[in-house]
Amino acid sequence: MGVATAIAIGTTLASAGMSAAQAAKQSRMQKQAEAEAANAMANARKNLDVNFYDKLSVKKEPYQLAIEAANVAAAQAIQAGQESERGVAATAGRIMMADTDQQRQIATAYGAELSNLEQQSATEDSRLRDVGVQIDLSQAEGAQKAARDAEQAKVKATGEAAQSMISAVGQGIGAANLYSKNATQQKVAKVGSLDQGGYAKLGNMSQDYGFGAPVQGGSNMDFDVVKAMDKPTFNKWFESLNEDQQNILTTKNAINPFVIQ
Repeated sequence: MGVATAIAIGTTLASAGMSAAQAAKQSRMQKQAEAEAANAMANARKNLDVNFYDKLSVKKEPYQLAIEAANVAAAQAIQAGQESERGVAATAGRIMMADTDQQRQIATAYGAELSNLEQQSATEDSRLRDVGVQIDLSQAEGAQKAARDAEQAKVKATGEAAQSMISAVGQGIGAANLYSKNATQQKVAKVGSLDQGGYAKLGNMSQDYGFGAPVQGGSNMDFDVVKAMDKPTFNKWFESLNEDQQNILTTKNAINPFVIQ
C-alpha cells in the first residue's frame, strides 16, 4: 500500500472518529440542557405556588373601634335622655335605630373589604395557574425542539461517522486491489527479461496496457509495465495472451529455452 493511500485512509478514519465523538458530545449536551431546563422549571413552579394575597387579611381593629365608639355614643345619648326625663322612650328608640344603622354600615364596609380581598386572591390564583400552563407549554415546546435539534445533530454526526468508515473500507479495498499482486503476476515480474529469441517468440503486446510501439521481428514486452499494473489490469492483460505467451512468461524449465533462469 502506498504512503499516500495510507494517509488518505488514516485521514478518513480520523474523520469517522471525530464524527462519532461529535455525536456523543451532542447527546451529552442534550441531557445537560434537559436537566438544567427541568431544574429551572421546578424553581419557577415552586414560586408559582405562593399567592401573596393569601397572606393578606382585613384589619379588624378599625371596625372594632368604630363599633365600640358607636356603642359608647349610643349609651351616652340614652343616659342623657334619661337624665332629662323628657321623651326617654322615644329618645332611646331613635338612638337604638341610629346605632343599629351604624353597626350595619360598619359590617357592610367590613364585608366589602373582605370580599374584595378574596376576589383579588382568586384572581391571583387564576393568573398563577395561567402562568403555570404557559410554562408547561413552553417547557414542552422547548424540550421537543431541543430533542429534535440534538437528535438531528446526532444523526448527522453518526451518519458522517458511518460514511467515513464505509469510505475507509472502500479505500482499503481499492488499495488492496491496486497494490496486491497475485502469484501469476509475481512470476511474470520475476522473469524480468528474455533473450532475443524469447522476445521474438513472445511477440508484441497490446499498447492498450501501456506497452510501447510494436517491434519488428521482436516484442515490445516491458516487464516494468507489468510490475506497475494493478491486479485487475494485469488479470485482464494476462487473459488476453495465448497459451504459448503465458507459458513463456511463467514457466521456468528446460523445455522453455526462452526464460532466463
